[in-house]
Parts: sequence; structure tokens; C-alpha cells
Amino acid sequence: MRPTLKDVCREAMVSEATVSRVINNSPLVHQRTRNRVMEVITKLGYTPNAAARNLSRNKTDTVGVLFHQMSSGFFALVMSGIDKSARQGGYHILCEFTHFEPEDPRHTFRRMFDEVRVDGMIVLDPSFNLEFIEELKRYKSPIVFIQRELSDPEFSSISIENRDGAYQAMKYLLSLDYRDLLVVKGPAGAQDAQLRLKGCEDALREVRGATCRYIIGDYSPADALAAFRKDRLEHGLPRAIFALNDAMALSVLKELRDTGVKVPEQVAIIGFDGIDCTEYVGLTTVETPMMDLGEGAVKLFLKRIESPDAPGEHVRLPTKLVIRGTCGGKQA
Repeated sequence: MRPTLKDVCREAMVSEATVSRVINNSPLVHQRTRNRVMEVITKLGYTPNAAARNLSRNKTDTVGVLFHQMSSGFFALVMSGIDKSARQGGYHILCEFTHFEPEDPRHTFRRMFDEVRVDGMIVLDPSFNLEFIEELKRYKSPIVFIQRELSDPEFSSISIENRDGAYQAMKYLLSLDYRDLLVVKGPAGAQDAQLRLKGCEDALREVRGATCRYIIGDYSPADALAAFRKDRLEHGLPRAIFALNDAMALSVLKELRDTGVKVPEQVAIIGFDGIDCTEYVGLTTVETPMMDLGEGAVKLFLKRIESPDAPGEHVRLPTKLVIRGTCGGKQA
């Protein structure tokens, strides 16, 4: 028969409130009493009920993680960073996915707070518009956004230098005298996709005589491939392609190679993210610190847990252009 809280109280000759304070590491218990209670807990093999303990502390030691999808190495590496840092901080993670359903992000977010009782949330979902983000202030709990640049002190955020990363990639293509370019865009509502697009435009404004077409890939390999095939039929092959994430770049690269197009001799191509498989196929890409995004998000969350009244922090991590065989020029 499992020992109960009453058994501990009887053996240690203290009240239930005192045992609860010891379990929750309260400073209101004298050290001799704490030692006696802990000896009894060890002797009896008593295991506190986690749910009751959390209820008494008004804390669950759980951080909710809300992603819109888990479709590529980018999300897996960000999640690995979250998991690593959360475990080090003594937190469990509870993850759900919204799959771009219009109402699901709001419903899922509210349910995780109101029913599951997480201590805070880490969110990577571009469908969270500014109106809904403003609504989230009522929760008065730590909320950290990944890949969303914010300045609101009520929240914390961590992102990468999306605009500069895209600028450096496009500038590199232009430095190789490629002037007929194709950009495969991400989702119109995703802030990171729009920042990457602005980075491309920044570089294009610096060079005269360059022409650029744009197709919509929505960060989806299938959508990018369909859009590329349509563009190729209408306009022929461009001299260089910049796909604003690696998943789209890999899809287009496979199509080029399958149809006998020489890369980079006929068409050069660059991706964005730096997922693991890009190295194996020789894809030039803008490398992002994906593990650091996840780890950094948890660190920001833990800071808000420790100091609830402190203003949120907003962090941007640098990117790095990694040159490989799908572009001309010197390889890394």
C-alpha cells in the first residue's frame, strides 16, 4: 500500500501544511523540521501527487509549445532546442499543431491555457495576427514568439535576421552577374517570408539591369514545384533561383536535375534555413541557428517566470550564407 500524506504527517509529527511547505521548498520551515520531514519521506518512500502539488503552487512546470506544422528539418531542429533547454530548466513541454486552420490557433491556444494549465507558451505560428496577439495580454503569463519580430514589452520574441540573410544571398547571386532571376516566395501572411522578400528587393535596388520574377511557393515543396513548372512553361528557365526556404529549393533542384538541367552551369539555386540535408545535395543556402532559436525561446520564457514584472526581451540571431555547388563562385 502506497504511503499517504497523512502517514508522513503522523510519522514526522507535523501538519499537512508543513509537509506541503517542505515539498514546495518554502523558506517558512525551520531547517531541523525540514530535515525530519525529508527523512520520513525517504523512509516511507512517499511520492507527492504531482497534480495536487502543482495546484498548491499554482504552477505546472509545463510550457506549452504551439507550432503550425512539423513538415521539415527546420521545425524539428527548433523543437530539439526547445526540448533540450526546457529539460535543463526543469520544465516539461506540451506541443500541439494548428495546421494553418483559420480558427484552430486561437482555439488551441485558449484551451492549452484554460484547460491544460500550462505556465506559459512558446509560439511558432505565422497565422497569429497582431489583433489576436494583443488579445493574449489578458493571460498575464509568459508568452514567447519564435520567428515573429515584436517590440511589445508584454511579450518576448526571438527571430533571425531574415531580411539581412536574404539580402546577402541575393547580393551574392548578383555579384556573379546573374541578371535573370526567379524568387520563390513564402506565405503572404508570414512575417519572416515578407522580411526575406524585402531583403531580396534591397539587393535588387542596388544593381541596374537585373530582372526578377516572383512565384508563390508558400514554403511548401509541392506548391513551389507546381508554381515553378508553370513559370518555366510560360517564361523558360531563369539564370538563377532564390527559394526563400530550403524545402522549396530542394523540390525545385530535384526538378532541374530530373529534367537534365545543369546546376549551376545553366541555372544556379540558393535556399534559406540550412537544414541538414542541404549539405548532402550541395545546396547553397542561408544557414540559420535553428537549435539556438528553440533554446533561446525557452531561456526567454524562464526569465519571465523568474521575473514576471520585467519587460519582455526581443532577440534577433544572425544568419550565414553557406556557398556550395549549386552556385558558381568559390565554394565553402
